[in-house]
Amino acid sequence: MTIAAEADELPRRPAGRRLLGSLRAAHDAETGLAAVTAVSRAGGIHAVRPAVRTLLDTLRAAHRVDAGLVAVGLPPGRNPGRPDPGRHRDWRSAPVRLVPDRRRPGRPVRVFLSYCHAPADHAAAVNQLAALLRRHGIDSRIDTRDAVRPRDWTLWTLEQDREADYVLVVASAEYRRRAEGLAGPGEGRGVAFEAGLIREAIYANPIAAKLKYLSVLLPGTDLRDIPAFLGPTSGTRYLIPELSSAGIAPLLRVLNPPRGSARSAGAGAADQGGGRPGWPAGVLDVYSEDGD
Repeated sequence: MTIAAEADELPRRPAGRRLLGSLRAAHDAETGLAAVTAVSRAGGIHAVRPAVRTLLDTLRAAHRVDAGLVAVGLPPGRNPGRPDPGRHRDWRSAPVRLVPDRRRPGRPVRVFLSYCHAPADHAAAVNQLAALLRRHGIDSRIDTRDAVRPRDWTLWTLEQDREADYVLVVASAEYRRRAEGLAGPGEGRGVAFEAGLIREAIYANPIAAKLKYLSVLLPGTDLRDIPAFLGPTSGTRYLIPELSSAGIAPLLRVLNPPRGSARSAGAGAADQGGGRPGWPAGVLDVYSEDGD
């Protein structure tokens, strides 16, 4: 009997009726998966296993579609595996941002700069970057501005990571060494703590983490300074050739894009001279050095 034929048989079997009832009651893919799992554990689906496997695959696919829609800033469909026509008549023509707009109404974009204090000239450059961002309307948070009174720095770091729209990981050789656990005991505890939060976020939800944690390269640094867990060669990184308004312009286009700036799915964005067509100048990705 084919899978389609077995699916037609579902309503005629007690286990099939229970399964279909659970699926109809499900409001989204996650709930549907939980319902199927519950029926499976009850031992009532032995007669319809191929059809159940098909349903499970459909539900998992629907969940991946919903997760993908959320990642690019679109609402997920309520009907598993099918776009909601009430939201977009054709989801393929719905506006999709090159980078999702993470701004919250009523306040400027908030970023947290994660960096290493050594050497001193690198720390000074990071503070200069933070000041430049503030001049362009970005609420940039850096530890040196909050060091005027005693603090519990672990709680402070947790708050910055939690409340930031973006975390700028300003790479350096010392940052990578400490972030990857190669520093000695008691050395670089701040970087180690921040890197631990970043690794946890990447492990929990790689798609969302890659949109929030951005690798930044200042003058004098290169790809080898980006921690391995941020994908030095496979991930996007933001090269700042000079600490000036022009130098940070590509980063600003990501942090604070003009309201309403979007591109349609399948339509190429304007070539702005970056590593790939449609990417801002200064934005590098895995293809920018070796080509496609």
